[in-house]
Amino acid sequence: DKIRYDDIAQGQLGDCWLMCSLAAIAENEVLVRDLFDLKECNPSTGTYVVRLCKDGSWKRMILDDSIPCVPGGGPLYSQCKNGYLWCMLVEKAFAKSNGSYAAIRTGFPYEALIDLTGAPYKEFNLQDPATKESIRDGSLWQRLCKYDGYNYVMTLSTSGVDHRTEGGNRSGGGLVAGHAYSLIGVHEMPSKGLKLCKIRNPWGSFEWDGDWSDKSLLWTEETKREFGWSDEDDGIFWMSFDDMVSNFVGINVCLVRHTGLGTKVWNEDRKKICYKFSRSGNGSEVESVEMFEFKVKEEGAEAFLTVHQPDKRRIGSPDYFDIGVTVLKKNADSSGYSLVGYMSP
Repeated sequence: DKIRYDDIAQGQLGDCWLMCSLAAIAENEVLVRDLFDLKECNPSTGTYVVRLCKDGSWKRMILDDSIPCVPGGGPLYSQCKNGYLWCMLVEKAFAKSNGSYAAIRTGFPYEALIDLTGAPYKEFNLQDPATKESIRDGSLWQRLCKYDGYNYVMTLSTSGVDHRTEGGNRSGGGLVAGHAYSLIGVHEMPSKGLKLCKIRNPWGSFEWDGDWSDKSLLWTEETKREFGWSDEDDGIFWMSFDDMVSNFVGINVCLVRHTGLGTKVWNEDRKKICYKFSRSGNGSEVESVEMFEFKVKEEGAEAFLTVHQPDKRRIGSPDYFDIGVTVLKKNADSSGYSLVGYMSP
């Protein structure tokens, strides 16, 4: 049957960063179907194969269909409505790849989106001075409209700590502290000077109750038609752009491209990098690093370079070490290189 964002219900595990990301990619079901090696899945034997992009490369996770449950009841963690399994299987694949369900408690949506799509991402810290300036001059809104037009997957984060998920208390309304939401659309109505954002809580309930919420008195018949207003208790709500940047602390944009989304796919290459160290005194120094050459064939093309390290969620994974990335341009006269840009640790 169809894969839908509202198939998902978060259970008694604080992994909203994953549930939010799953709901966001489920807006475009091709992204969910790509996670499953359907030729290798065999429901009759309870065998499934899920593909995740872990530590920078795609890996196959072989799973059975045993799911942790409440004694005498249903699934303890995530659930799929109408008896579907896909959400529970992806959550189990994340748990298996990191060693346990406990290992996937708390996180940021961009972490899950990297693993789910393998695509690069942009992060906007709404407290950062440069981001605040982009809010004032309107360029952040223009970017979000552009990303929405590309069908990029976008999520939002609130500050604080989520005390509601594993405590089970989800009564009331408003935004949840330490929680992740899907930004599923941005829409402007210039004649009214309105810039509204369509947002979803992955719980499927517990919505914003301020201006432009479902019950807000600001809605008119005209704006209801323009924005597709609904007052269903489905976790989906609208907020003004100003309220969004005031109440959330971060925006994550997954730059995923797919023919099924009507976008030209990225030219992609993945390399394993090996750093060699030498001991000197009380510490160690990098002895050699990898250098790769790539050619940009189109004027104005975008290039994203990302370095991955083993996920710290896994027990026994090595400590992160500082990595810098430098981009150099080969001089036309072959006399050497000139600096394009760099990212220091």
